[in-house]
Amino acid sequence: MDTAPVTPASEFTEDLFSDDLLVTDDDLTADDTDEAADGPDAAAAAATAPAAAPVGPEFVHLHLHSDYSMLDGACQISRLCERVKALGQKAVAVTDHGNMFGAMELYRTATKQGLQPIIGCEFYTTPSGIADRSDATRHHLVLLAKDFTGYQTLCHLNRIAWSDEGIYYKPRLDRDALRRHHEGLVCLTACVAGEIPDCILHGREDKAREALEFFIEIFGKDDVYLELQYHAPPTLSMAEIADPEHRQLLAFERQVNQALKRLAREYGVGLVATNDAHYLQPGDDVGHDALLCIGTRSQLADSKRLRFSGDQFYVKSGAEMAAIFADCPEAISNTVRIAEKCAVTMPLGQNHYPVYRLPDGSDDAANLHCPVRKAYLRAICLENLPGRYALHEPENASYCPAGPDEPDAASRQAILERMGYELDIIDRMGYVSYFLVVWDFINYARRQGIPVGPGRGSGAGSIVAYLTGITDLDPLRYGLLFERFLNPDRVSPPDFDIDFCERRRGEVLEYVRGKYGSASVAQIGTFGTLKAKAVLKDVARVMGIPVADVNRLAALIPTDPKMTLTKAVEIPEVKALHESTEWVRQVFERGRVLEGLNRNQSIHACGVIIGDQPLDNIVPLARGANREWITQFPAAPCEELGLLKMDFLGLKTLTVIEDTLEMITGRGETPLRADDIPLDDARTYELLNHGNTVGVFQLESGGMQDLCRSFGISKLEEIIALVALYRPGPMEFIPTFIHCKFGRETPDYETPEMRQLLSETYGIMVYQEQIMQVCQAVAGFTLAQADVMRRAIGKKKEKDLLEYGEKFCEGVVNHGGYSREVAESIWGKILKFASYGFNKSHSACYGLMSYRTAFLKANYPAEFMAAMLNGELGNAEKMAFYIAEARHMGLRIMPPDVNHSLLRFGVSDGVIRFGLGAIKGVGSGAAEAIIAQRQRGGPFTGLLDFCERVDSGLNRRVMENLTKAGAFDSFGLRRAQIFSLLDEAMQRAQQTQTDRRLGQGSLFALLAPEDSAVLQLTPPDLPEWDQRELLSYEKELLGFYVTSHPTDQFADVLQTFQIETIAELSALDDNTGTRIGGIISHIDTKRSKRDNRPWAILTLESRESEIECMVFADRYGEYAEVLKPDSLVFVEGVFSRREEENAKVIAEKILPLEQAAEILTAEVHIRLRQKDMSREKVRQLADLCRQHPGPTPVIFCLICEGGEIAFVQADDLTIANSEAFRQGLRRLAGDGVLLQKANLARPKARERRVFNRPPVEVET
Repeated sequence: MDTAPVTPASEFTEDLFSDDLLVTDDDLTADDTDEAADGPDAAAAAATAPAAAPVGPEFVHLHLHSDYSMLDGACQISRLCERVKALGQKAVAVTDHGNMFGAMELYRTATKQGLQPIIGCEFYTTPSGIADRSDATRHHLVLLAKDFTGYQTLCHLNRIAWSDEGIYYKPRLDRDALRRHHEGLVCLTACVAGEIPDCILHGREDKAREALEFFIEIFGKDDVYLELQYHAPPTLSMAEIADPEHRQLLAFERQVNQALKRLAREYGVGLVATNDAHYLQPGDDVGHDALLCIGTRSQLADSKRLRFSGDQFYVKSGAEMAAIFADCPEAISNTVRIAEKCAVTMPLGQNHYPVYRLPDGSDDAANLHCPVRKAYLRAICLENLPGRYALHEPENASYCPAGPDEPDAASRQAILERMGYELDIIDRMGYVSYFLVVWDFINYARRQGIPVGPGRGSGAGSIVAYLTGITDLDPLRYGLLFERFLNPDRVSPPDFDIDFCERRRGEVLEYVRGKYGSASVAQIGTFGTLKAKAVLKDVARVMGIPVADVNRLAALIPTDPKMTLTKAVEIPEVKALHESTEWVRQVFERGRVLEGLNRNQSIHACGVIIGDQPLDNIVPLARGANREWITQFPAAPCEELGLLKMDFLGLKTLTVIEDTLEMITGRGETPLRADDIPLDDARTYELLNHGNTVGVFQLESGGMQDLCRSFGISKLEEIIALVALYRPGPMEFIPTFIHCKFGRETPDYETPEMRQLLSETYGIMVYQEQIMQVCQAVAGFTLAQADVMRRAIGKKKEKDLLEYGEKFCEGVVNHGGYSREVAESIWGKILKFASYGFNKSHSACYGLMSYRTAFLKANYPAEFMAAMLNGELGNAEKMAFYIAEARHMGLRIMPPDVNHSLLRFGVSDGVIRFGLGAIKGVGSGAAEAIIAQRQRGGPFTGLLDFCERVDSGLNRRVMENLTKAGAFDSFGLRRAQIFSLLDEAMQRAQQTQTDRRLGQGSLFALLAPEDSAVLQLTPPDLPEWDQRELLSYEKELLGFYVTSHPTDQFADVLQTFQIETIAELSALDDNTGTRIGGIISHIDTKRSKRDNRPWAILTLESRESEIECMVFADRYGEYAEVLKPDSLVFVEGVFSRREEENAKVIAEKILPLEQAAEILTAEVHIRLRQKDMSREKVRQLADLCRQHPGPTPVIFCLICEGGEIAFVQADDLTIANSEAFRQGLRRLAGDGVLLQKANLARPKARERRVFNRPPVEVET
C-alpha cells in the first residue's frame, strides 16, 4: 500500500470509493459472501503455531514491505527474518515502495539466519511515459531479481525512476524503461493498485490483456505471475465485517482474483499468492495504524486519513495462506518455485575502487599491482623529500649530508627505509591507485588554494601520505605508526578522512565527479530511526495527547542511545504511569511495534562513494533533498561491494584559519601560510596556560580551559596528550599525568623499554600506538600483530583475552627476558588502558590544529576573532558569544563603515568591523559595489561623493539602512544629519551621473578648487538621535547592539544583584533557582488552551547571550505592566534544561532593574572615615535613615585614623534602600560610601508533577 497522498485515479487508495467501483452490501448475495471469505483467524493461528517447524505447506512471502518503505512498512528486517524462520519458511522477499534501501541488509541478515534472501522492488509505473506530467496515474509493479544480473537491472531501473524525469511525487518507471532493462527479473502484477487489477476494476479487461501481453513480451511467459491477494480469514463472511472500507477491499480483491484466474488460464501464465505484508504479527495493525498517521501527519481520530482496511496485512504462515487460497493450490506452490528461481549471489569483497590513470597512459588499469603506477607514487615521494625532510639525492648511496638542516646518515636511512617499507606494503595490498586517487584530489585542492587539514585518523601514521601531501604531520617525529593505518596482517582497506575548508569543500567534490565521471560518484544515504523517546512522542501525538503531557512523560526517560521502551517502562515513575494511565499504556503498546523502525532517509554529512564504473552497476541510487545522487545503501554495504568510501569533511576551523591568514596578508604583512606557523611560539603557550582558549580548536570548553591552566603546556606533544586524555574514561588519568609532570608523583615503568616508550606520557598508555610499541619492544610482536591484538582486546571477548594474555606473557619472558610477574604486571596495564587508548595519529593532527588556532589568537587576535565571527554568520547566539569574547580580550568592535568594511567581518587599524553585507536590506550586490568603488577610486570623501560614485544597487531604503547602521559615521556627521541629507545627496548624484552619460561633465570640473565648496552639501544643525534610538536601529539592522548596550548603564546593578549572567546559565543543573538580568528583546504572548488566560514567552538578552523565559498565566497577570519590549528587568525563577528542549527559565518574579536595589538588598553598608565625621553629620545620617524606614538592615563601617575598622549596627535601624535614600546619602556623605550587599539566595526548585490535569481518556 502507498501511504503518500495520491493524485486522482492513480492509486487504489483513492479509487477505493469512486462511484463506478463501489460495491454495496445490496450487491452481494449470500453465495457471494461465502465465496468471498478469505482465511483462518490470524491471531489464533499465530498463537497456536509451533515456534520453529513449518506452519502449513511450504510458502514464501514474495510481496512484503519492510521499514524501508518509510513510515508505511513496519517489518524491521532482523525481526522479519526471525518471524519467517519461526514459521518454517525457507526464503523471504522484500519489495519496498520505489526503492531497494533494505536489499543488502536483507541479504546479510537472511543469509546469516539460513534463509534465502529474495531481492525485489515494488515500482511505481505510469502508462503515459515518465516525461508526461499531464497524466498523474500511478500503478504498482513487483519485480524480483533472479540473479546478480537481475539485481543490476533493478539498480538501473531505480536510477531511471529517481531521475529528474522519473520523479513526479514518487519515483516512476514507464514501459520504455522496462523495454530497455528487464534482464534477470521475475514480474508479479502487484496488489489492486497494479496496472492489470486496476484495469479489471475499471471494466477495461481489454486494457488488462494488453498490459499482460506487454509483460509477457518483456519478461517471458515463464517469469510473469498474476498476483492473487485476499485480506480476510476464510471463516469470516462478508456480512460479519463491520468496516465498509474492509468489505469494499475484499470485494475488489475477489473481483480481481476471479479475472486473474481466467487470464492465467487463457495466457498460460502462473498465479502466485501474496499478502502484501506491512507488519509482522497479528495485532501489530494497531501500531502500524499509528505509523501511517506519523507518515501522513494526521491523527488516529481523523476520519479522512489514510488507513489500511482490516488487520490482515501481516506475515502469515503457509497454513494461513493455503487456507485462504484453498481453491488455487498452485498459487501457493508457485511461491516456492519463484523462490528457487531467485538466487542472487552478491559479489562481496571485490575491488571497484576508482583507478588513477597516469597522465601518459602507460599504466594498466586492470592491474592493481601495476609497477609503472608504483614507480609514479614513489617518484612523488622522492620529489618531496627535500621539502619535508631536507633530504637531498635520496638515490645516491654515497651522498654525504652537508647542510645544517639535513638529516644525519642514520636519520636519512630511517626515512628512506620507512618510505620503502610502506610503498612495498601499499603495493602488495593493491592500494597504490588508492593513494594516487587521494593525492590527486588533495593536490587539486592545494593548487586551487582550498585549505586542507593536516590529517585525521590513522592516516597520519604513513610517511607516504606525509610525502605526497595527503597529511601534514611528520609520523617519525611524533612516533606515529603505519600499521595502525594499513596492517599487512589484517585485510581491511585504508581509510583517509580528509578535512577541507567548509566553504569550498564542494569544489573538490565537483573535481572528483569530473575526474571519474558523475555516474561513478554519489553521496552516501543514511537512515534515521524511531528511538524510544521519539516513538513515544510520535505515537502520543497521533493519539491526540496534549503536548505538555507528552513532554512530561518523555522527560522521565533518559536520552540514551541504548534506551528501549522495555527499559523505559522499568523506570519507577514511568512504570507507575504505565500502570495507572490508560493513554500511557496505549502509547507503549503501539510504540513497541514501531521502535527501531526507519523513520527517514537522509544524506551522510561528508561521505562520498566513488567507483570504477557507473555506480548503478553495483548499488541502487536515489536522490537527496537537494536532488543530489545518493546511494540507497549506507556506507558499510557499499564498501562490502568493493566501492571506495571517502569522507570529504567540511571543517569550519580550516575556513577560520584561512580567513585569518588572508586578513593578515591584507594588512600588508608578509603572507603567512598555515604550514609555516612556528611550533615554539611563547605567546601561544602563554595563552594556552592562561586558559584563554575560547575559539581554539578542541580546547574551547570550560573543562578544557581549566585543564590548560593546570597542565602547564610547553610543547605540541602536550597538546596532543591533552586532546587524547580529555574524554570519558581516560580523564581519570589526568591528575596522575599532571602530578608526574610536576614531580609530585613518580611514574611507574616496569622495564627500560617501557620508560623509553612511555616517558612522554609519564607511564600512562594514552595512545593505542603506545600499546602496540610496548608489545613489540617487550614481547617481540610485530607492529602488525600488536595491532591485531589491540583490536581483539578492545572487543573484550574472554577467550581472546586469555589467548592473547598468554601469548604476550610468553613473549615477555622468552623475548624480553623478564619474569612472569613483570609480564603479568605489564599485561594488566595493557588491559586497563586498551579500552581508553586513543589514536595518536588523530590526536596529533587535531593537536596541530589546536596549536595553529591558538597561535593566531595569541599573535593576531583581531583577525582571528573576525574570522571566528565570519564562521558563525547566521548563528546569532554564537556570534554574541564571540563578540563578548573579543571585547573581553580588549578588542574594539565597530559598526560597518563604507570606507573600511569588507563584505563580511574584517579588521581595520586593529578594530574589528562588521561587514557591509551584514546590514539588513543592503544585500551582497550593493555591498560589493561599494567595496569595488572604494578599491578603485579610494575612500569616499563624503555623502555626495559616495552617492555619485556608487550608482548601482542604491535606493532610498538601502541608504537609510546604511545610515542607521553607522556605515557613514566616518564622514564626520551625526547620523541624524546624514539621514536628513539623503534626498538631496541622491538627487544631486543622479543629476551628476546623468550629465556624465550625456557627456556634459560635472560642474565641479568648471570650478576652481577653492570655489567647489559651494556645491558641497550643507548639513543642518540637528541633534543626534537619542541613545535608545541609535541602539534600536543597530539591533534591527545588524542583529546586535554594537556601539553600546542598553544594559550598560545598569552594569553595576547587574553585577551586584544577578546570581548568574545569562551566559553562565549553561553550567547549571536542571531545575536550579536563579536570578538573571537583561533587556526584554522579544515577547510572544499566547493564550492557554485550557482557560484562555494569557501567558508569554519572552527573550531576555544581555551583552553576551540570551535565553527564553516562560511567564505562565499567574505570573503574567501579576507582572503584565513590566512585560514590554525593551524593558530592563531581573527575572527570578528556575532554570530548566530538559533533554531535547532548549534551555529556558521558568519565571516566578520579574523586577525592573531600577527597583532592584530597594527590593533585593540584604543589607546596606555605609563606609565612613573618622576624619570626615562630626557629631552633626552622625545626627544627619541617623535622621536620613529614620526618614526612609524599611526592611533593610544598616551597618556603619567606621574607618579609624589608625587604619582600624569598626562595624556598628543598631538593632532597631532598618531602611528602605530607595533611590531617594541613596540620593540623600550621596548629598550628605559623597559618592562611594554605600555598599549594597545583595540577597543572592537561590529561588527554590520547582516541585515537578508529571501531569497537572486529569489523565486523558483514549478510546481503545
